[in-house]
Amino acid sequence: MMNKLYNMLFYKAAIPSWVLILGIFMFSGNAGYGQEIQIENGTVTACEGMFVDDGVGEGGAYTAGNNYVFTICSDVPGDVVSVMFHAFALFTSPNPNNSDYLTILDGDDETAPSLGSYTGTTLQGLPVTGTVNNISGCLTFVFTSNPNGNINGQFPGWEASILCTTPCATPTAASEILDPAPLPGNGQSVGVCLNDPITFQDNGSHAAPGFNLQYWIWNFDDGTIDTLTTSANATHTFTEPGEYLVSLTVVDFNGCRSMNIDPLQVLVSTIPIFNTNFESPVCIGSDGTAIDGSPVQSVTWTALPPQVLAGELYLPDGSGFSYSSSLTFDFFETGMTLEECTDIAQVFVSLEHSYVGDLSITITCPNGTEVTLLQHPNTGGGTFFGEAVDDGSDIPGVGWEYGWSSTSTLGTVDNPANRTNVTFTDNSGLTVTNNIVNPGIYEPNGDLCDLVGCPLNGEWTFTITDHYAIDNGYIFYWGVDFNPELFPDVTTFTPVVGLGPDSTWWEGPNINSTSTDGNTIHTSYTTPGFYDYTFFASNNFGCTFDTLITVEVIEGPDITAGPDLTYCDEPVTLLAGLAGSDQQCGNDSGDYSYCYGNNENMIVTYCPDTPGDEITFMEMIINAGQVENNWDSFSVYDGDDITAPLLGASPYGGDLTGLTFPASPTNPTGCLTFRITSDGSVSCQSSTNYGEIDITVSYDGGAGLV
Repeated sequence: MMNKLYNMLFYKAAIPSWVLILGIFMFSGNAGYGQEIQIENGTVTACEGMFVDDGVGEGGAYTAGNNYVFTICSDVPGDVVSVMFHAFALFTSPNPNNSDYLTILDGDDETAPSLGSYTGTTLQGLPVTGTVNNISGCLTFVFTSNPNGNINGQFPGWEASILCTTPCATPTAASEILDPAPLPGNGQSVGVCLNDPITFQDNGSHAAPGFNLQYWIWNFDDGTIDTLTTSANATHTFTEPGEYLVSLTVVDFNGCRSMNIDPLQVLVSTIPIFNTNFESPVCIGSDGTAIDGSPVQSVTWTALPPQVLAGELYLPDGSGFSYSSSLTFDFFETGMTLEECTDIAQVFVSLEHSYVGDLSITITCPNGTEVTLLQHPNTGGGTFFGEAVDDGSDIPGVGWEYGWSSTSTLGTVDNPANRTNVTFTDNSGLTVTNNIVNPGIYEPNGDLCDLVGCPLNGEWTFTITDHYAIDNGYIFYWGVDFNPELFPDVTTFTPVVGLGPDSTWWEGPNINSTSTDGNTIHTSYTTPGFYDYTFFASNNFGCTFDTLITVEVIEGPDITAGPDLTYCDEPVTLLAGLAGSDQQCGNDSGDYSYCYGNNENMIVTYCPDTPGDEITFMEMIINAGQVENNWDSFSVYDGDDITAPLLGASPYGGDLTGLTFPASPTNPTGCLTFRITSDGSVSCQSSTNYGEIDITVSYDGGAGLV
């Protein structure tokens, strides 16, 4: 099912509108609360007491998967039963067919006219009374609950006081959005900005003949309910992005409440994500800098719940222990099954673990069908998932995202071609070099097509089994990406930022030029300091957002060719450099050769004679040499130790010939450091296939220095 395009502005699910003929009595006092009547299958006669759900104990939540038909009858001839819901909260699903409902019937059995089906908090604080057409004096309650709904008990159910009263006639509510006015063709729906005031008005609400209205009750669907004593306009602001269905209920002087539902839809804009790009610091007298505000990333809002289970799950050392995490889906149509294995785009997980070879991973669908994503034994060995902390502690590492799909062509996740030797600082502060599985979507060892026929609703379980002791890890989140065509028709919208200068623009000093789309400016400076610039973006909801960036401007270097010289035919050397600075010197310059061994951790540093003189920067050129690909590594650091930033695509494996590493102009010392790490298999010292690594070291003014 595809969402329908709504006025080229957002996607919108159809909003049902219906009229329920129902008498309501507004209580000024309390009925007797002594008797508690719990819903079950059967009939009782009562004109007082508390009508409650099937939860056990004081405030206990109702149970999932139960269905009841329960009738309460009046013991006063001519009166009808009325119930006042002091608390009401049932499980709701984005797919209305899967929500829990309490249906109220105007009579003594299931054939009586319906007075409506209620879910969520729609009856909170409201009474329900039998109509003037009800000759039995009874109300029948049909309760249906989804087996996958209130399984965690987060929805408490209901508590309602019972009394018997004279039936009443039902008033009718009518309302509309006054300001901002809905666009033509949008019906009663508007798109607005956060904290924008929206004005709603009565549009002809009326009581039944012989009665007058007393209250106008506005429910803004954000937890706010305003009760007015006149038909005056109501104004409200919304502080969170999303969809809000605002409704008006009117009550007459006899306590009868309207039951027609005509929601007014308000869509509140999401907040975009800015991705500005600029250089800082920049020098006085340079060509200035370009400041780019694009792209601005629009954010989608959807009524669908997340398809991801977040939260850390510790995977301790184990020998055959399994650790499972379950995600319950409830928004698909009842009875829907997986018909094509490609309807699962991927099963994904954010994971870190210090030994792939220890693990097996499976996914299990609601009917118990299990598919192996990573088998055991496997060829992963000591390869990491993510940036693991491999010191025996339970400190969480950094998870990397991995997925499995029936359409992947990358091979299995344990394939040696799918790993890279990486040097990183782990979350315990140690510098670690190890092979890590590359993030990506891989082929499962089992067949995801085995899941065809599985129910979509229900509990999906992700299981990792650790077959050996010593190593541990964490799951940070996991989920299943289903084909969006399977989802119910729910409200989804994405505010769009325009492409022209009327939608994006900059404000700030020293702007020399602006691109035609308003996204990029070019600036220049004559005075050092800090310069603030604000980038604005306006979307098709009429909302404007901004972000602030600061450019630091510094004094540039004073370049000199050296002192004037007089010569006559003989060669002359010009001593170019930075005015007022010492001449560059780097006696570490020269040619070097290194033959590394097994289990090596070689660290070598080259520095200027005066590290940090800001004019001398070292450079390394690899003339020849190699390290064992995927197992050994060669890394270069932009500083005087291995805590400095990595240069190039470090770490490197395989042939190193031709690689060049100049120190960056922001290098505080001008030094360069390289590191070679190796396993215990082959190396220069143990194999004739690996020659010495030949390096030429020199010094210059620093890479990119202008």
